[in-house]
Amino acid sequence: MTSPEPLFTEVIGGTNPTSSHGTEGHGTKGAEQHTATTEAYSIARSGDIKVKLVMVQLADKKATIPEADARAAIQTSSQYWQAMSNGRLSMSVDTVENRSSKATSTQSYSSMMNTIAAEIGWVPSSFTALVVFVSTPTLSDGAYGAGWSYNGTSGRVLMPLPATLTKSVLTHEFGHVLGLMHANRLRCGNGAVDTASNADGTFANSTCSIEEYKDNLDLMGVSQSSQPVVSSPIYEFGGFGAGSEVRNLGKAVGRNSYQLKAWGSADTNRAVKFTDPISGETYYLELRLPVGNDAATAVGGNRGVKVVQAYGSGSIALQPSTTTFSGYYSYNQAWQAGQTFTTHAGTRVTIDWISTSAAGVTIDALQVPKGNYDSLTVSRSDIGASLQVAGWAVDMSDPTVASQVHVYVTRPDGSTTGYAVPANESRPDVDDAFQVGPNHGFRQAYKAESAGNYKVCVYAIGRYANAELGCKSLSVVGTPSPEGHLDSTSIGKTASGAAITARGWTVDPGSPSTSNPVHIYVTAPDGKTLGYAFTTNQLRADVNTALGITGNHGYTAAIPITQPGTYKVCSYGIAISPLSNGNRLLGCQTIQATPVPSPEGHLDSTSIAKTASGATITARGWTVDPGSPSTSNPVHIYVTAPDGKTLGYAFTTNQLRADVNTALGITGNHGYTAAIPITQPGTYNVCSYGIAISPLSNGNRLLGCQTIQATPVPSPEGHLDSTSIAKTASGATITARGWT
Repeated sequence: MTSPEPLFTEVIGGTNPTSSHGTEGHGTKGAEQHTATTEAYSIARSGDIKVKLVMVQLADKKATIPEADARAAIQTSSQYWQAMSNGRLSMSVDTVENRSSKATSTQSYSSMMNTIAAEIGWVPSSFTALVVFVSTPTLSDGAYGAGWSYNGTSGRVLMPLPATLTKSVLTHEFGHVLGLMHANRLRCGNGAVDTASNADGTFANSTCSIEEYKDNLDLMGVSQSSQPVVSSPIYEFGGFGAGSEVRNLGKAVGRNSYQLKAWGSADTNRAVKFTDPISGETYYLELRLPVGNDAATAVGGNRGVKVVQAYGSGSIALQPSTTTFSGYYSYNQAWQAGQTFTTHAGTRVTIDWISTSAAGVTIDALQVPKGNYDSLTVSRSDIGASLQVAGWAVDMSDPTVASQVHVYVTRPDGSTTGYAVPANESRPDVDDAFQVGPNHGFRQAYKAESAGNYKVCVYAIGRYANAELGCKSLSVVGTPSPEGHLDSTSIGKTASGAAITARGWTVDPGSPSTSNPVHIYVTAPDGKTLGYAFTTNQLRADVNTALGITGNHGYTAAIPITQPGTYKVCSYGIAISPLSNGNRLLGCQTIQATPVPSPEGHLDSTSIAKTASGATITARGWTVDPGSPSTSNPVHIYVTAPDGKTLGYAFTTNQLRADVNTALGITGNHGYTAAIPITQPGTYNVCSYGIAISPLSNGNRLLGCQTIQATPVPSPEGHLDSTSIAKTASGATITARGWT
């Protein structure tokens, strides 16, 4: 008849001893992901499992199956599980059968087993097992074995021809008969050693998954020639030992140290398990030393403290490195002295020391700080206001030591600053309530630099965790912004040019007897804006009388300008009082800077005159700057010589031109006579410019250009009439006579 659906099924690979074809999922740590029940077995489970050993010749492949090797493997399995169960469970060959089957080597291992079991007519019952060896080197997918369980004391095992790993594989398969699943490891792409689980069964760390079989410190992991002890959660699930091998610490509290003994020994309380106080997950700590069944595997990086969790009826090893390792076996599964494992919720397990027979570990349970944010108040003085923050905080991981709080102050402008504050003030009430010592209070003042709403949040800082104590808001009322007015603006001439004069007044109500600054911003016709700072240094009796105050609160500000056009002038009263509501715009005005016309004038004449040293061009004319009509202004004359070179000459109108003054109704000297030396005959071009001297002038003006001819003079005439030689007292001379 058809066999009932097995509760567990798994295979061990063929040519690759780590091949995995089991049905386990990749879900929540510690949660069962199989179709089978995960109810743990009791240590009361005991008895000898009677084995029906069948050697089967497959229909398409024949081979000799050594019965002795099959019996030896069953005997080895029995010895192992007797040791694990404190002598309560064993396996012995009850009957032996050799037969042929319609099953073929090409069938899947489950189909092959169902075919053979139906031919035999085997029906599971308590403390019985069917072990079938078939005439093929490996099962489907290259598997070395497959095992099924029905109630934890009965099941089936399918094995290929005996080979090197047969004993360890068969022992592993009997583990499945006893209701166990695989020993796995946590793999995380980012190297995290632990991760939380989401409500839907996925891992919170998306880079993490379960690697099946990859705990080779456990018989239920990848098979190898040795047979290491099953991990403590599997040990407990199977109801093995005497029940005193694992010390249950319950929820971890505070900081405590414990001693582990070799997991492969027979010591009681040799491993510990604890529950994380935050996550509620259970963790096992076991010491793997080369003792007993761990002699061959607990060496090198696998000698040390193993951290493991239950995974249904299997387990998950949490190794120092959770990234993928190369090869079939890991050689760095154990935590070494000086290393610290931290659960995803923050509980720390530090490996203090490891000897040849024991190890010391310290468990630091995550303790959330306690505390209270008592008050947020404002205190005022002559120099301003301050926020007063008070409360208490205790780090429960080390409650006798004064801890710290972090205070975050968010100001009215939205900026936030954090401050570290020691919680070391006397609070006997806290000590009475928690017996943690008297000094856990905190009180701190922070300057309130502006009026508005402040939000202050406080956090208690712990060794392993922080706790938010709360946030409070407080509105700080400020003094009004300055009052005042921009009374007038005007444009006037100064010694250095032109300026806008702005007049007005301003008072800071928070400091009414003190002169406060005024800032004036002038936007020029080209769009550029410049700011100028002044102080109210003039008495305004009208303002003082109206407001009932004293002091100087008026201002007259002169601001130089250089461009004609429209100017915009804005005046601001600047606050000087603490907690003022800010500066105030006193007013804006626009004012027109009218441009001054360019100079008027004329180049009247040019002439050439002979001088003692050569010749000159004499230029005569006049020029007046309409913006400064009584002032002599410069005139620039540019002369282009016959060779094309141009030179400029600067003069000043220093001659009286009564005709010009009468015509224009002005006074002053506005005429010029400029003598410019020349050296070449030919045509000269002479240009005269009136130079502006008034602020905001439209610029210089060309007064006129003239050309003038410098005529060359003929060369001298004459004759050499005679020459003679005459003797002198000292020699002789030549005498030349003539005229020119």
